Amino acid sequence: MFAGDFSAGEYLAVYVQYNPVSDKWGMQYAASTASFPDSLTAVYTPVANITDITYVSSPGFQFSGILHNHLPGAINQAFFDNITSLQQWALPITLSNFDANAEGNDVKLHWVTESEIDNNYFTLEHSTDGLSFLPIGQVTGAGTSTAMLSYDFQHSDVTAGDHYYRLRQTDFDGQESVSEIIHVYVTATISATELYPNPVKDQLQLRFISSLSGDATLTITAINGQEIANSTVSSLEGINTYNLNTASLTPGIYFLRINGNASSNTLRFVVQE
Repeated sequence: MFAGDFSAGEYLAVYVQYNPVSDKWGMQYAASTASFPDSLTAVYTPVANITDITYVSSPGFQFSGILHNHLPGAINQAFFDNITSLQQWALPITLSNFDANAEGNDVKLHWVTESEIDNNYFTLEHSTDGLSFLPIGQVTGAGTSTAMLSYDFQHSDVTAGDHYYRLRQTDFDGQESVSEIIHVYVTATISATELYPNPVKDQLQLRFISSLSGDATLTITAINGQEIANSTVSSLEGINTYNLNTASLTPGIYFLRINGNASSNTLRFVVQE
């Protein structure tokens, strides 16, 4: 119960808001000679922050409570009882930054929070059209924190083209909030190249990942820079495997260069006797 002294015929609106980050109750009030048509439009004056549900009156502010129109009688005293707090909680997280950067066939996602309240985890969601999103991973949240925190996630082996991402934040009680959508464009590349066996005798296996279908040029050169062989192969989007005949090569050190999808990769291999 809150009590105080007022002028006769005065209408009062009192507002209490709880901040779960600071764990304090903010108290504000408004007074008028006419009834408030909508208590939410009243102009409030901040008075104090307290850390308990009990408020002791002081000069200059003799009342506190939730939004309420009350007309005191001639005795100039009013009581606010059975008060229920209006739930205007702070946002579960304050997201200050969320960006995506393409690095080869990978997309690096980075975000920063300025504060978190009961934050259980983040879900990274991905789309290629900006409309239909699917989850691609989760990152554990910090619970409740007022410190600036940084998070990272890598989306690996994505195809060339447009990619859209958003963050879905989930509280411990299951409540969710979703960030704005960000966009990144991934250019076509050939990556994750591998030769086996190495050293080799008669046959060398080449394995690589292409982000787009198309032609790739394979060039073998000796250690002195002389071109030994050159061929063009068709690559598909995804994993590609090719067998190269090395039986005619004399023992020594060679280089295999793969050109395609606006990228170039060079691998070293050894032909043994």
